[in-house]
Amino acid sequence: MSEAGDPIQRAQGRLQSLGPVETLDSPERVRLELEIAGPMSRAFAYSIDYSLILLLMTALLLLFVSGSQQLIDWFSEFSFAQDLLEGVTEWLDVSDEDGGNGLLRGLALAVGIWLMLDLFVTTTYFLIFETLFRGRTPGKQLTRLRVVCDGGNVLGWRQSLLRNLLRMVDSLPAGYLVGVVAMLISPRMQRLGDLVAGTIVIREREVFVNDLMADVVIAPDVEAGFRFTRDELSLIGEVERRLIRRTLRRAETLSSRAAQPIVDRATEAITRRLGRADPIAAKQQRDFLLALLQASERLL
Repeated sequence: MSEAGDPIQRAQGRLQSLGPVETLDSPERVRLELEIAGPMSRAFAYSIDYSLILLLMTALLLLFVSGSQQLIDWFSEFSFAQDLLEGVTEWLDVSDEDGGNGLLRGLALAVGIWLMLDLFVTTTYFLIFETLFRGRTPGKQLTRLRVVCDGGNVLGWRQSLLRNLLRMVDSLPAGYLVGVVAMLISPRMQRLGDLVAGTIVIREREVFVNDLMADVVIAPDVEAGFRFTRDELSLIGEVERRLIRRTLRRAETLSSRAAQPIVDRATEAITRRLGRADPIAAKQQRDFLLALLQASERLL
């Protein structure tokens, strides 16, 4: 066994020990293994995110209280707003003969407003981070998790909105009981929001894989021969990067003749993903794949 093969096998052993692995089919019909995140790691990531959400909601409430009179004055200029404010006032204005129901109604109104604010801020928070930061919120980034589509593609606005609107259903009746039960039943650890949106949460294993590729750096003059637009690089997600790494690692262990068909298939799948019609010459394919991998990783 070659010296290069030893660290690869050791790192692969560490990867396999991290958690369950699911084989997924990419849009390029390439089968890849992605590690599915479990309930505990997802709960830890969510606790970090929700702590930030609570801080944001507290700041918003303080701003609202400090400028409440001005907001009420501005809001009351609209006729429908006047009717709404009068209706709320009448609903809360209960006499003492009603046994203090006015206080209970006030508490119910406060809780209702808080829940609506929580739904809006939480959905907006996850929607922005998951779509603009390629499936990673601050909590997921700290715990090395990422949301992707079923095939491993980058999450879009529609999928993120669906999975987060259903978050309140997953949280029923308390403590995310529905979501936890759904994850335990689902073979891919998907809560209801994930099932409807067609998404999964994976654990990133970039730390170990990058260690394997640390000594594989394309020369700047060679990389300059390949130009990639930002739109092209945005199409390269976790599935495509793993395909490139696995192809390059596999090619290093084979003869040039045996490795060429593997490199050909990977290059064809990647160029098809990028929408490029011009084929890449065989002698340039490895440099092309490595240049694309490194350009894509610089965006992370």
